[in-house]
Amino acid sequence: MSILEKFSSDKNIEPDQYQIDIVDRFEKFQKEIIDEKKLTRKLLALIRSSEPSSSGIYLWGSVGRGKTFLMDLFFESLSITEKDRKHFHRLMEEIHYGIKHLNDQSDPINEVARSMSKEYKVLCIDEFYVEDIADATIMGRLIESLLNHDIKLVMTSNCKPEDLYKNGLQRDLFIPAIEKINRNLEVTHIGNGKDFRHSFMSKSIERISVHDDQSMVRLANYLGCVGNDFETDKSVISIRNREIECVVNTDQLAWFRFDSICGNKRSVKDYIDIADQFKTVVITEVPIFTTTSENEARRFIALIDELYDRNIDLFMTASSSYEDLYHGSKLRDEFNRTTSRLVEMSNRN
Repeated sequence: MSILEKFSSDKNIEPDQYQIDIVDRFEKFQKEIIDEKKLTRKLLALIRSSEPSSSGIYLWGSVGRGKTFLMDLFFESLSITEKDRKHFHRLMEEIHYGIKHLNDQSDPINEVARSMSKEYKVLCIDEFYVEDIADATIMGRLIESLLNHDIKLVMTSNCKPEDLYKNGLQRDLFIPAIEKINRNLEVTHIGNGKDFRHSFMSKSIERISVHDDQSMVRLANYLGCVGNDFETDKSVISIRNREIECVVNTDQLAWFRFDSICGNKRSVKDYIDIADQFKTVVITEVPIFTTTSENEARRFIALIDELYDRNIDLFMTASSSYEDLYHGSKLRDEFNRTTSRLVEMSNRN
């Protein structure tokens, strides 16, 4: 089934012209990829030298416009096996791991890209953004190396390339990567329009609610955890040889208090492993984030990104509605994305 057919067949979607135009561009890009795959290496080199084709698409726009959904339609309907799709957090974890194990090479980032090119020819990266100098330095070199190894890129982001790592430390080191994106990828703005999230609203169980005794009882009843004493019950799971305290854990469900899952000792690696191990995650007692809890907010953002990307069932109680959780200053744009994802996750069937 083509992207357009999948897009049109989903009765939950009320598309606008911007989204339809993106679907059309993705279908054309798929055809370019398939046509290139049929050509011999020598003939392909001749064609590229006379008429360079796009090396990918950089799709950007505000939260809730369906960027991830559209990219996933592209990925799922692309009829080749040499493809991969990763959330930016997971990609960076793999890149850091690869660099660590290739540090005896003169150019470990290029070796990582070379290894990736042997496995796939198309890489989709969801929620691309850069927030620190380490990632900026790595991504600058990685993008260049991936393109040099003929990997096609499809990236989604909330901001245009020129705004990536804006006002960041030593941003001049990342400018070449921005120029590379603009020069080699088709930068496409999805435009302002209907908030895509509202297409998925339903009347199902209230998955995200304000924290109180009643909300805890409702969750316990729904999830079959009746009988647990939420004030005193404790259990632990082992992630990366470290224990994480939880309220309840079964083969498929883990219930955490916020402090246990987003406290000082947690990292993106933990969240990746949790998403690998459990199909349902419960987080209770999520606080309102202020300027004094930016680190906790950052970890919460990373956790929600991973759970969303892996389609994990989320249930959550918080000190406020999710639209009013963030009162900090440093992570406003990032938390807008998190709010968007919480809206979708709270209305999954």
